[in-house]
Amino acid sequence: MRICVSDAGPLTPQRDAGSRATCDVIETLESLGHEVICRPVSEVETLTGFDLFVASRPGPALHALKLPGFKETPSVFFGHDLHFQRMSSILGEDKVEAFRRSELVCWRAYDITVYPSTQEADYVNSTLGESRAIHAPIFMMGDTESSAVPKTSEPSCVFVGSAIHEPNQDAVERLVDSLWPRIHASSSARLHLVGEWSLPDDLKEQLSISIHSNLSERDLNGIVASSWLLLAPLSFGAGVKRKVIHALHCGTPVVGTEVAFQGLEKPDGGVWGGVQADDADSTVARTVELLRDNATRTNTAREGHEWVQSRYSREALRERWFEILKKAQRGSELTRDGVEVKG
Repeated sequence: MRICVSDAGPLTPQRDAGSRATCDVIETLESLGHEVICRPVSEVETLTGFDLFVASRPGPALHALKLPGFKETPSVFFGHDLHFQRMSSILGEDKVEAFRRSELVCWRAYDITVYPSTQEADYVNSTLGESRAIHAPIFMMGDTESSAVPKTSEPSCVFVGSAIHEPNQDAVERLVDSLWPRIHASSSARLHLVGEWSLPDDLKEQLSISIHSNLSERDLNGIVASSWLLLAPLSFGAGVKRKVIHALHCGTPVVGTEVAFQGLEKPDGGVWGGVQADDADSTVARTVELLRDNATRTNTAREGHEWVQSRYSREALRERWFEILKKAQRGSELTRDGVEVKG
């Protein structure tokens, strides 16, 4: 098939997880044998001539509704997360409802909607009163050697997140102001902040904090894989977090809040790589415990890597998107002679 994939602008996978997820979808579609054309939605003049259209995120999805050929082209809305839920902690009720209504328009207009968790897909289907949404792994973890990267000789933790994203801003403020001073005092660990963060030099020296900005994917992988733990003290936000999945894939256990682990299908009981801590005292305690207990940390790391490999492999994404393409074509109410869904 000839497939058009559109986002708001040029994809920047080294800067934001949404772009990385869209790139993973493009790579998956190409691996299934399809021709993929990726353009900012503002540069798409018509959908005529395409066999499928994938809109990434609500803004581009709404914009595309007016494009010539939209109604005749099977379509997929790739939502990433429920934006109105993510905004509920930082915007007023009226603005949040406006976000929800915008997403509702997308759910109704597109043949199929894709979200990374069953909870999000179930919410859409419940709202619509029909099955129009499906969940799919949103990120592809293909480098099986990541968990073999040697850990730093001294204890180290890492936080990953864009500095322009409000949930990350809140998390880093609490981490630097109240959490990390306590953790550092009990462990002498170093904290790596990945993102466009800025802190006074004397504070960085006092608390052993390093800042890493504009990293290549290889360098990011190296820092996350070599750190002993990833910290994710998120108090609000929505959707599946790539930083969590990436760390577990790298064999780096995650100490995070319920928000950090939102949407992940965790096994019942046992170790899976994530350690939940929802308040300051438990975050400090669990982090220090894992930094001191090599055996538990090693076992947790192994289980986390295995858990990710079973759910976010290249083959898992291929299988799910093969199914999504078939559902989109069936839902389009069109007979498209000669178009083959490849697998």
